[in-house]
Amino acid sequence: PPCPEAATGWEVAETAEVVTQTPKCPEAAMGWEVVATAEVATQTPPCQEAEMGWVQAATAEVAAERPPPCPEAATGWEVAETAEVVTQTPKCPEAAMGWEVVATAEVATQTPPCQEAEMGWVQAATAEVAAERPPPCPEAA
Repeated sequence: PPCPEAATGWEVAETAEVVTQTPKCPEAAMGWEVVATAEVATQTPPCQEAEMGWVQAATAEVAAERPPPCPEAATGWEVAETAEVVTQTPKCPEAAMGWEVVATAEVATQTPPCQEAEMGWVQAATAEVAAERPPPCPEAA
């Protein structure tokens, strides 16, 4: 996807095992990182506001899944999806509201602690919970 206005450059590395696209637009701490394996094509949602970074890695089982849009003041998202573990851990550090959700095959736990400083989300899901998405962060947690 096209980087925002002040984008500086793109880095693309392709190997026989993995196809990696790492476009970066440094302005306002805005960065992109897209990792797609030979078995799956991963789509990365568009950059939104300043200081927003996205990292998405997906396997063939949950290739179609995308992370929900970050709130305005969000800093970054990380989405990792594997077929071995069933885990969802969205995090947005404290002073900017935070959530943390962990779900496994044996137990489903939701613990939204607010952390500190900036906002970041981390989501890992498998084919079993691929459709699950973290709830949006409240405005002033």
